Amino acid sequence: MKQPIDWKRIKTYSDAETAADIFPQVTGPDDYFWNVAAQAVLASVIFALESTGRGNDAEMDKALTLPVEDIARLCESFPEGGRAYMYISDASSKITGLIIAFVVQAYYA
Repeated sequence: MKQPIDWKRIKTYSDAETAADIFPQVTGPDDYFWNVAAQAVLASVIFALESTGRGNDAEMDKALTLPVEDIARLCESFPEGGRAYMYISDASSKITGLIIAFVVQAYYA
């Protein structure tokens, strides 16, 4: 089941981080890296969509099915997304693939 996002409350990157925090952790409590990376990417995608007037569930569904390179471009499209971009900038990396999988898992949990 898809987690709800209150798009009307997303005005700043901090708001997007708060929205991403409501999503369940995708791994155990000992897997801090995966949770931090997934939440950074999720918050960045949420903020990128909202800041370009595409903040809605249908656009989020589309964004999470984009190629990794396009998701990375969304993340790097604003300064606060730099951390998320660093996590997924190498589209050929297995780690990048896992992070994206964790993002999708958290969003649709």
